[in-house]
Amino acid sequence: IPTESGFGVTFTHEASKAKPLHTALHPTQLYEATLILIIFLTLNMFKRYQRFQGQLFLVYIMMYAIGRAVIEIWRGDIRRGFIIEDVLSHSQFISLLLVGAVFYFYMRLSKKTSLKKG
Repeated sequence: IPTESGFGVTFTHEASKAKPLHTALHPTQLYEATLILIIFLTLNMFKRYQRFQGQLFLVYIMMYAIGRAVIEIWRGDIRRGFIIEDVLSHSQFISLLLVGAVFYFYMRLSKKTSLKKG
């Protein structure tokens, strides 16, 4: 979607799928690349404190799903579709499902590990 921030990227080539052309748009691709870098750095630090097998994977899925849901706010492509018009996109809905599933498995595996130690 259009932005007036200093981060805006303007597409000018007719072959670009960005619409509208010649207008500063939120650079969601750069936001996502930044998200992946933040996730990588976080997981790299978190690795020392890993308590159970699969924990890093679950944290990755959780962080990516939340980040992707937030980034979707600034995407302007209509083709992505909405579950609730202009409120909840398909990607955000999938992210919510993933967060719920990951939370369930995280708690379950975390408790299983606690029981083994105790």
